[in-house]
Amino acid sequence: MASFLNPLRDDQRVTLYVKCNPLCDHYERLKTNLWHKLVYNIDQALHQMAIIKTGVREIARDVRLGTHFGIAVSGLRYSLCSGINCTH
Repeated sequence: MASFLNPLRDDQRVTLYVKCNPLCDHYERLKTNLWHKLVYNIDQALHQMAIIKTGVREIARDVRLGTHFGIAVSGLRYSLCSGINCTH
């Protein structure tokens, strides 16, 4: 994977073809860039980790996940800054 990503720029243009209607052969064309797609996938991974964390807490209480497992940077920032005058 790294050998594939190394030559690409962050602003590498990407065109996605999305089939919105499974009964139709028409695809919508969406223009984006590599950076946007990578950030989106990281965000989705964090969301899935949060769901996993909830499940682990319910069915495997003896399993310990990291304190920040499944928490986005914005959530960490909120936790650190709530109740104080934070300029981060």
